[in-house]
Amino acid sequence: MPFKFIEHTADVAAEITGKSITEIFLAAFEAWKETVIEKEENPAGGKKEIDIAAQSYEALLVEFLSELNYLLFTKKWLCRNIPILDIIAEDDGLKLIASLEGGTIDPSSIKIEIKAVTFHNLKIEKDGDFYKTVIVFDI
Repeated sequence: MPFKFIEHTADVAAEITGKSITEIFLAAFEAWKETVIEKEENPAGGKKEIDIAAQSYEALLVEFLSELNYLLFTKKWLCRNIPILDIIAEDDGLKLIASLEGGTIDPSSIKIEIKAVTFHNLKIEKDGDFYKTVIVFDI
């Protein structure tokens, strides 16, 4: 499993590992999804494209998960799969382009509301052949 939940006071924290930055983002997505959805939802028929820019991988990760959170809690649209996720280094920072698959869900499927994806102790580090980080969700 590319993530595991860890003890954190009053919030939800997940330790994320991956062989690449992209794997970190995809594992963080899975941790986010497992946090917010009670049972496996399989909304069909919807696709969205997102394009996010930030100055660091940490800021990009927070913006990415915050966008997924916005789609779920404001639009009731759950991303169930991310077939394409590209992270591009540009002269003025980083850019994430992703294709999302999902759809509208019944609000009763939501297990817990994440108020915010936080920067609390967020640092993506390389440790040998792996990248690792801890992401904290304010609930």
